[in-house]
Amino acid sequence: MRPGQRAPLRSQYSAKESAAAELRLQQNQDRKEQLQEIWHRLNQVVSERGGSITTAPYMWPARLEVFPESALPARLASLGYLVMNRGQITRIGVPQTRWNASPFRVMDAFDIDLPGGR
Repeated sequence: MRPGQRAPLRSQYSAKESAAAELRLQQNQDRKEQLQEIWHRLNQVVSERGGSITTAPYMWPARLEVFPESALPARLASLGYLVMNRGQITRIGVPQTRWNASPFRVMDAFDIDLPGGR
């Protein structure tokens, strides 16, 4: 090789190391897709039962807000989710009825997480 000339690039990884890295990337992508699917299902169940998830999509633990009389947190706990009570919060919304003109709602807040970690 002459002075000032660059050496040819050599692969830093062997074929075996490269295949292992690709496999890890694929497994991480599969796990990410599984977590997104679980989040969508949870959000659908919560929405159908009058609650709401107020965290950004795919964030764990998910913040659940329900009316105080809701049985949804107990039901999610029985399904295996980790449910942590975070107290009550007040939200502003459209009045429920003509006779209840207050726009304020008291909601119970919970953190919902997956069992066994992510």
